[in-house]
This record gives sequence, structure tokens and C-alpha cells, in this order.
Amino acid sequence: KAGTETYHELMGPPILRKPLSVAYEDNELVIVVKPQGLSVQGEKWTLAKSDLLMPFKLSKNKNKNDDADAYKKDDILSKPRPVHRLDAPTGGILVVAKKRSSEISLRKCFAERSCRKRYRAIVFGRLEANKRFLGHDDGKTLSEVHDIVTSDSDASRNAIGEIDSPISGKKSISKYSIVSYTPCLHPRANGWITTVDLFPVTGRNHQLRKHMKLVGHPIWGDRRYGQYEKSDTLDILGESELSELSETNVNVIQNPHSKLCLWALEITFPHPIDGNDRNVNIDEPEWYQELRHDQERKWQLKQEL
Repeated sequence: KAGTETYHELMGPPILRKPLSVAYEDNELVIVVKPQGLSVQGEKWTLAKSDLLMPFKLSKNKNKNDDADAYKKDDILSKPRPVHRLDAPTGGILVVAKKRSSEISLRKCFAERSCRKRYRAIVFGRLEANKRFLGHDDGKTLSEVHDIVTSDSDASRNAIGEIDSPISGKKSISKYSIVSYTPCLHPRANGWITTVDLFPVTGRNHQLRKHMKLVGHPIWGDRRYGQYEKSDTLDILGESELSELSETNVNVIQNPHSKLCLWALEITFPHPIDGNDRNVNIDEPEWYQELRHDQERKWQLKQEL
């Protein structure tokens, strides 16, 4: 047993041994799909310190037909580097630079907010469209909620709502668009869960998770900011096992009732070579639909009783 533990300690957790999926790639950058439970940065067992990004490293030996400017040896990174954050329990697209010049350009885009991201979440309750939520200076309570007047008198579900509330004393804004509503019997859902697209205007730590908690619609599976207790997972894990798990590990149990329902699905960014916008998107994870179907099935069964 001791030998087995030493082997796994050296190899790292299984998540670091599975190749990454690719959403987009060229000579300057690669956009990978980060799995849930994998930290981007940190002291140990992180994406940045693993070998998962090495397959995307540019070779310093170019072919005769390659563009010479694309293969300047002193510009190629020894290991491709992520240029922005993505919380460990959050899955989805992550931009990784292959060159120093591209890294500088891409990091500047994120700092100047010229990169636009779309996340998809499933949240507790029926989140209303066309609302503007304003938070107090402490960022912990709402001060006002207003209707957003749109030109469409039918108030389309796709209309954009907004959450404007400080985080750590800094101005923080998130926008949202309703995707669908699903009936739900969870005791904390008030009859509904909402699938919603989220658009962070600013990029504060845990911004989307904090904002959704603030407006009373925490994200399904969020055990830090959500409406959960330890007992909520006892049907999945034994109590002794549960006590040994960190927040991140709990969120990545392979069960749609326990994962954090927050995925980065789309990004639009100016390309470091020509400055023209590139748009890259992926589909929501399949288990989102499984979760919605499961909740709707339970609701329908209760109606038939």
C-alpha cells in the first residue's frame, strides 16, 4: 500500500494524466477545455505545473514552408502558459499562449477587458429577465432592483439583465441572459431551476458565483456560496468520505447533482497577430441536460400522484 501511495504521489491525481481537449489552435495560442477540479495556478498538481500543455509547445525547428516570423526561437515559450484565471471547480475554455509576444498581447486584452466571455450556469429558483440588481457598498446585500425597459413589449427571455455590486470594494458588473426554466422539487429551488448565460464585464475573483448568491439564485453545486449543507451529498458519499473532501473535490464527483454548474463556453478576443476578433465556443456539458431531465422527470412523477 505504501508503494502504491508513493507512486500516485509522484504521478499526481488522474486529472493530470488525461489529455486536454482543444477548442481552437494556431501558431500563437491554443484554447483548451479545462476539466472541472483542475486548478490553473498554485503550488502543486496544477495545470501550469503539469505536462498537460507540453504537447502544444511550438517546435524551434521550422519546416521550409513555414513563416519565419512564426518561429523566432527566442519568442517560443519553453511551456505554453495560461493567460487568465478559471476557478478550479469551473470547467470550460481557457486561453493558453505559445509565445512570449502572444502572452503579453493576450494578457493585455484581458486587463483592458477587450476579451468577452460567456459562461453557462444552472441556478436555483426562477431568475427573472430584464432586471438590474444594485448592491450596497459592502457587496453583500441588495440596495435596489429595477426593471430594464426593452423595445420588445413581450419581454423576450433573451433580454439582458445586469448585476452591479462591488466585490472586495471594487466595482463589479455581470450581465445575464435567460436560456430556459425547468421545474424542480429541490427544497431550496422554490419550484424552479434556471439555465442562464452569464457575461462578466469585470473579472473579480469568484465574481459570477458571488453575484448569483447576492441576487438569491446561487449556482447549483456551489458549496462555497450556494444553498448546501453536508447532508445534501450523503446520498452520494459516505459521511466519513465526505469529511475528507475539499470543496473542489466535492464539486467534481461524477454525478450531476453534485457538480458546480458553471462552465466557460465562449470567448471573443482580438488575435495577437492581426488584432481581428476571433470567436471560439463549445457546447454545454451533456450532463447539464441530464440534470434538467432528471429534475423535470421527478416533478412530473409528483404531479401524477
